[in-house]
Amino acid sequence: YQGKVVADIPGIKDPNKIAELKVLEPGEDGEGAATMSLEGLYARWPALRGTAERPLVDALRDMRWSHSDYDAEKDLIIAEPLVARLMREGSAEVQAAALETWSAIIGDRARKENIKTLGDILKQPNVDEDVLYEALDAAGRFAAVGGVALLSDFAKHPTERIRERVASALTYSGGEGKDKRALLLTLTADESHRVRAQAVRGLGEYAEDRDTLKRLAALAQSETHPDVLVAVMSSSRSGFYYDHGDLLFNTLTTLSKHSYVDVRREVANSMSAAVGRVKGADQIALALMEDAESEVRSTAAYEVQNMNE
Repeated sequence: YQGKVVADIPGIKDPNKIAELKVLEPGEDGEGAATMSLEGLYARWPALRGTAERPLVDALRDMRWSHSDYDAEKDLIIAEPLVARLMREGSAEVQAAALETWSAIIGDRARKENIKTLGDILKQPNVDEDVLYEALDAAGRFAAVGGVALLSDFAKHPTERIRERVASALTYSGGEGKDKRALLLTLTADESHRVRAQAVRGLGEYAEDRDTLKRLAALAQSETHPDVLVAVMSSSRSGFYYDHGDLLFNTLTTLSKHSYVDVRREVANSMSAAVGRVKGADQIALALMEDAESEVRSTAAYEVQNMNE
């Protein structure tokens, strides 16, 4: 075959180069997107030809975990149109499994039309709960190309689990970006402690940003739920490595005296990062090694053992 190169950017003139295109046959095991055809997909996952729910779900989930963004031979992007069709057909369980596989296969290659597809799913009246959750996760994976806008529409949803899923999608799949951080910061003021805690966990990757640490430091003084405070300490910890110890000393001081053991243990778990980088942290470490709870003492001792000279 010969292939003509075209530019997929508005306003850019198409080049006229013609390139040779060699089509490779799939291997006998049916693996390898670099050499896999649709027939190869069907050979490896014959359930894709049928409509039976359980075999389809199992095949889709196996595809999801067989795919790799980093190995050309395991890149299953050729399956995207097929999986996208299953997102609109079959039972809710098939659609949810197809959504998960579809978004994993596309990954960082998401385009505006993929965002539109997700938007159409999220706008469906009475959408199945599992389908909705997978669509929110997919929006998180596509955050860089407009997924955050889809998630923001659900950040004020009346259902706590949906708002928590929004925070989770941003935390584990959302990449980086100002829009993502802004939405997570908004969710730290949610009425549900579960949503607040998940949003705070998502802010951990922004520990180099002083404005983000200021918000976390404020939460350390105002928050009442221990789960959120544990997340505050955990997400703040890397800030010591970015020379933001001045923002975090009050956090250490306040949380090291908290009545809940899990909160004090998380402070103890931060000692090797804090001592030597913020004045007074060594005294907090010594106090934690005399804590009433043995798990706090042992954690603090372990962290001190890992300190450099």
